[in-house]
Amino acid sequence: MKKLLVLFFIVFSMQVFFAHSPTDIVITYDNASDSLHVVVKHSKTNSSIKDPTKHYIKTVELKINGKLFKTNTFMSQPTLDEQVTDFNMLPLNDNKNNKITIKATCNIIGSKTKNFTIKSMMKK
Repeated sequence: MKKLLVLFFIVFSMQVFFAHSPTDIVITYDNASDSLHVVVKHSKTNSSIKDPTKHYIKTVELKINGKLFKTNTFMSQPTLDEQVTDFNMLPLNDNKNNKITIKATCNIIGSKTKNFTIKSMMKK
């Protein structure tokens, strides 16, 4: 039993060693459509796991004013450097500041969170 536990620890440690968290989140807000375009930087050029079907951004979560709006889930990453996703039809409070939280999570280990505030303008 101890040998099995040690083997499990070694295998898990190796995955942690070869994986890494997202490095940046770039967010673009479009007031006309109340939508967000999110680019999560997660380069694998310095990682030993370069296959984007084995090491990728698994989830991108969006909270608006502290409440979970939506989680986009992925099974791979389209490029070695980033994951891209959009959130549309956001339930924002018009003419008020809205606290936005984006959290991107690697499928192996680590995550990155970015907070910002946007003011949705009333559309005429």
